[in-house]
Amino acid sequence: MAQVAWTLVNWSSPKQGKIQPAWLKSFKVTNCSEEKGKQSTFVIRSLEVSPDPLALPGIVTVHFEINNLLDISDSDDVQISVDMDLTRGGTTVKIPCLDMFGSCTYNDVCSLLAPIETCPPEFMESNVPCKCPINKADYILQQVSANVGISFPPGDYSATANMTLNGLFAACINVTFTVE
Repeated sequence: MAQVAWTLVNWSSPKQGKIQPAWLKSFKVTNCSEEKGKQSTFVIRSLEVSPDPLALPGIVTVHFEINNLLDISDSDDVQISVDMDLTRGGTTVKIPCLDMFGSCTYNDVCSLLAPIETCPPEFMESNVPCKCPINKADYILQQVSANVGISFPPGDYSATANMTLNGLFAACINVTFTVE
């Protein structure tokens, strides 16, 4: 089981000295490329997160199916720009980039992934790469579980990730969820 490397403050209400879990609900992933009039070359066909609702911090299980339409080499310039917002009480605020989480730009993604020595066994068993190179292929990760040691303040979240490959549009993914 993989351990998430960063921790955020648990903003949930304490009860009798114990921190109560936050509940992540209504998790949804959509392809926003078409909204931009563009075609993705990196397509998330499905992304399932369980259990639903998910207690945070807690154990999360993920299954995904991805279609990568272009080969990505170690030397390719892959950039991902994320805009993340929180809406609470009718007010929307942009979540700043803190410790590589939030509204961040990840330049040279292949270099960020390069220090990974060995992919998790679940990735290796499914022939899913966890670093560059990433060959043109369909990738299916049956199931991987991780202990997520974070929580989020209550509210409605929206994150849009735009990916470019060598300066050209590759994908736009939107993730929304609610935390109670």
